[in-house]
Amino acid sequence: MVRHFRQFGTLLAALAVFPTWAAAQQGRITGRVTDATTQTPVPSAQVVVVGTTRGAISRADGSYTIDGVKPGQVRVRAQRIGYASSTDTATVTGGGSATVNFALKQTAVQIDQVVVTATGQTERRRESGASIGFVNVDSTIKQAAVQNFSNVLSARIPGVTVQSSGGTAGTGARIRIRGSNSVSLSNDPLLIVDGIRVDNDANATTIGVGGQTPSRFDDIDPDNIASIEVLKGPAATALYGTSASNGVIRVTTKRGRPGTTRWSAHAEYGTVNEETQFPANFTQIGTTLDTTLTGVVGDATQCLTIDIAAGHCSAANLRSFNPIEVHSPFIQGWQEQYGVSAAGGGQNTTYYLSGNFNRNQGIYDPNKVRKVDLRANLHSQLADNFDVTVTTGYLQSRVAFPQNDNNTDGIISEGLLGQSVDDSVKFGYLSTKPENLFQLDTKQDLERFTGGITANWEPLSWLSANGIAGIDYSSRYDQFFIAPGVIPTSLSLNENQGQRQSNPNSIWDYTANGNVTATFGLTPALTSATSGGVQYERQLLHGTQAFGQDIVAGTSSLNGATSLFAVGENTQDVITIGGYVQERLSWRDRVIGNVGLRADRNSAFGVNFGYVYYPNASLSWVIGEEPWFPQNKWVSSLRLRSAFGVSGQKPNFRDAITFYQPVAVAAQTGEVGGITIGGTGNTDLKPEKSSEYEMGFDAGFLNDRATLQMTYYNKTTRDALVARPLPPSLGGSQSQFVNLGKVKNDGLEGILHADVVNTQPVGFDITFNGSILHNKLIDLGEVNGTPIPPIIFGLGANTQRHTNGYPLGGYWQKPILGFADKNGDGIIGADEVTVGDTATFLGSPFPKYELSITPRVTLFKYVELSGLFDYRGGYKLYNGTEDFRCRVFANCRALNDPTAPLAEQARAVADFVDGTQAGYIEDAAFWKLRELSVTLTAPNSWSKRAGLSGLSLTLAGRNLHTWTNYTGFDPEVNEAGQANFTTADFLTQPPVRYYTARINVNW
Repeated sequence: MVRHFRQFGTLLAALAVFPTWAAAQQGRITGRVTDATTQTPVPSAQVVVVGTTRGAISRADGSYTIDGVKPGQVRVRAQRIGYASSTDTATVTGGGSATVNFALKQTAVQIDQVVVTATGQTERRRESGASIGFVNVDSTIKQAAVQNFSNVLSARIPGVTVQSSGGTAGTGARIRIRGSNSVSLSNDPLLIVDGIRVDNDANATTIGVGGQTPSRFDDIDPDNIASIEVLKGPAATALYGTSASNGVIRVTTKRGRPGTTRWSAHAEYGTVNEETQFPANFTQIGTTLDTTLTGVVGDATQCLTIDIAAGHCSAANLRSFNPIEVHSPFIQGWQEQYGVSAAGGGQNTTYYLSGNFNRNQGIYDPNKVRKVDLRANLHSQLADNFDVTVTTGYLQSRVAFPQNDNNTDGIISEGLLGQSVDDSVKFGYLSTKPENLFQLDTKQDLERFTGGITANWEPLSWLSANGIAGIDYSSRYDQFFIAPGVIPTSLSLNENQGQRQSNPNSIWDYTANGNVTATFGLTPALTSATSGGVQYERQLLHGTQAFGQDIVAGTSSLNGATSLFAVGENTQDVITIGGYVQERLSWRDRVIGNVGLRADRNSAFGVNFGYVYYPNASLSWVIGEEPWFPQNKWVSSLRLRSAFGVSGQKPNFRDAITFYQPVAVAAQTGEVGGITIGGTGNTDLKPEKSSEYEMGFDAGFLNDRATLQMTYYNKTTRDALVARPLPPSLGGSQSQFVNLGKVKNDGLEGILHADVVNTQPVGFDITFNGSILHNKLIDLGEVNGTPIPPIIFGLGANTQRHTNGYPLGGYWQKPILGFADKNGDGIIGADEVTVGDTATFLGSPFPKYELSITPRVTLFKYVELSGLFDYRGGYKLYNGTEDFRCRVFANCRALNDPTAPLAEQARAVADFVDGTQAGYIEDAAFWKLRELSVTLTAPNSWSKRAGLSGLSLTLAGRNLHTWTNYTGFDPEVNEAGQANFTTADFLTQPPVRYYTARINVNW
């Protein structure tokens, strides 16, 4: 027994000594990273031992340390955003230390910037032939009045269009990458956070408030983002498979770095301002000449300009009143943000912890947003060839919305459709005062957790593997309540009796990926990297919807409902399983080619359809590094690239299956349960497939003081889902989805950046990024030799169409061919406007041309001025607000004031008489001063005296001015929120103006 204890003690001693002995056999690499031009330290640079997962992040003074390096000759690479990477060699001895210093050269081309691939591994930009957009999030947040994730993306990446819906706090934006691909399915991009697929529903609510809806895109806190990469099309997204034809947005959250804990904090406060000039309501009281009048207001005769021109009445008294301006429903809004983070750790384990609090009071009293965001990220180097990263994020969100847009309870609509006189009961509003509408309580409560784990393992020098697993879970509670007696019976009898809706929803997104890569040097100049892997995704939604009316006074619960109680349940479950292989060949790290193939099976496919295949290929040639390339300052760097790829879009849940709906059937003994066909499925249904090729170049001029990136792309979507009509005689649903359509998008994108002045006291740089997009529906397809007719929709169900040969969602109306005041009376009559006989194409609701200009001035390193000018053109917007005021309520100026501009009279007359809205479909081109800011940074000596490592103050404004010929409130609004195509300015709250002050503190 004693002998066994001695042996066990010897073993314990050996185990205790082994780590120390093993560490003594390993070496250390130290060094410093500096700017090649200024010789100043470069913090936050990534320094890695090539071929391993060992690495470090440079400190504030540029120094770094990498422990646990195996003895021998190794290659070390340093890289940071905004700089060209640099690689050097070092000889490491057991227990010894090697020194490698780096002097990085600034560049905007960033061909060696590291990006994350679809496999969860990393690659340098030079290794991909596809265009990848990138946003420098830190500078964006610090230099702009950024409220959400959509603001970060807006006008910063060519080919990415962010169209705000309106000025309601908490509402989302419509995001499109290289146009719209699908007629029937979503055109929103895929969203990936730390390798995990997350919910990206842009219309995330089950209770409407007229049009504005929250978007799950904006759940991401910009202060926690380290980088945003945008893969713009199938050429770059093929390995993402059946979810990626609309592009992919990849978000990487912040990580810790070795060293003492570094704290950062920020505090921001700002005002939210309504700056729109709303129009007055008009009524022309006239003298009756005969009895054929158009309208009557109260006891007084309304004499419209049409009637005056026709001689039915004469103008006597023009009344006008502006209830929105006189009895304003608006308040001074405000927003505040507070956050703190800590990052640090040792050589083997690092951490990042943060907490952020955000509140936004909109310009209406009931419009409020409150968010609490917590994040904890941990990275551990468990062995020289094995590391694990754990990312976790929790969001609590509370949003309360006002009523507006296409809504009988809308606050703005009550004013714009109201009276031309003031009164003591309704204050000139249509049916009730805003304070009554403020009692309509619409809320969304959200609890969201996103967590994942990523493991990297290199068992052999030529073999690496990684795995990613995670979950994104949201508990969303949509609710609505009206107390009895709040809403006047003249507006809505049902609402006057009180209503309650309670809709809890649970949404799960699961991700599990596994990948391996084998890398070989086939020859001294040729390297091969072969990858393969499998991916699993599951999207699960479960929700219930409950409604009740005639609420008992004193309660806000469904238990207080006494009539019309109804309940429903919704469950969706979609699973994707995919696998891929990819081969990369690199010739002297200058000519790099990729070819790959992904195969997917999805539960939303028809039962008769099996796997779908997505090929991809790309070529990148860093021609500027060829020995024979002319070395001069005029063209200092050049890369040529091209790519081809195919990716897809799965059908919606239940599109491929026939399902039934319950109905009540009358029988002799009373009603009994029965079923009817709820949807006619298509067993052959398959995914839409988008194929794209692109080509372009990245060039640097004047020693890279000016850089230019240009890309041409051509994308075609085939097998687009179209709802074909079914004969009523079948006794089923009215339509069935079939893969019939074909859509094309092609365009040009470019970024030009120039360091105009680069001196110590003064610096000035400017960036232009722009794009041109052509979108066209090639074909809706045909059934049994009969073409599918144009799909007509939009506000009023007739303003927009999907028509072969034209952009998707284009505006169509009978055109106004001309007008003239023939008799010279200053009034346009019904016989003085000429309207076409058939509807024609008037324009697209999506911008064709986009350009943003970002100038930046730096003074003495302590003052930085920055701006963002945003242009969008080549598109139209339906001014439904003014159309509705004239056509339905006849309270607009054009139909009441004989001195109104003739063009305004003509469009009103054409609509009133001939039923065409063509005059209200207006050119929506605009220039907007999107952002303007000044940042004051304290000198290092001041910060050190306060015990800080950094201190800055930023003053910023957003939506400061708009230049446009559009006559509506704002050319960006959309009453349908983030709808796929439906677009109109209809009684919508326009964008608001922000002024903010932000303090950033580091220690």
